[in-house]
Amino acid sequence: MRLCILLISLAQLLPGTLPAQQQGGRWALVLSFARESFRGASSDTSSIPGTTVEVYPSSRLSTELGLGRRIGTWDVTVSAGYASGDLRAKTDLLVLDDRTTSVKRYRGALLLSRRLAGFRESSLLLVGGPVVDHWTTTGLGDRTTLGGRVGVALRVPLGRLELENRALFGIGASPFNRRDLPPEAKIESLRSWSLGVALRLRL
Repeated sequence: MRLCILLISLAQLLPGTLPAQQQGGRWALVLSFARESFRGASSDTSSIPGTTVEVYPSSRLSTELGLGRRIGTWDVTVSAGYASGDLRAKTDLLVLDDRTTSVKRYRGALLLSRRLAGFRESSLLLVGGPVVDHWTTTGLGDRTTLGGRVGVALRVPLGRLELENRALFGIGASPFNRRDLPPEAKIESLRSWSLGVALRLRL
């Protein structure tokens, strides 16, 4: 919220521009930040007999930097991202973060967005697209997975800058290899949801 207020204040200090200048070109530089949480990935009952223990990446801050282009009514963005955090274990009664185990994600993504509705100068967008993630986990093997994400964004124009508030849901394969887990463990799809902000600079 403080970041949004600061950006709006800075935009108000910029010299006035013509409408054509404010719109900018078809290309845009896009920087995004999001707080991302996960569920799924793996579970087993061998660690605590009679109790299901879910193991998945802990919540973390993710960042992406990309280049976007407007094509007709669509905005298309290709980006690279990074996120790092710990490993989390959860039962019905307990949540434990293993800070000795690092779980890192390197991402390549394609994000499509299209306007659904307008509120004065702001726009409500439908966003979604595929992702390719490379996961590295301390003590376990690396794994590259495919997935997708979908959600909505509220875009607010600030001159050549555009501010987006995003809410996204994602699903993909587990970041863990079957051979690296106990025999009793079960591999599950990794589910994620995130709340974040993106800055688009029209070039």
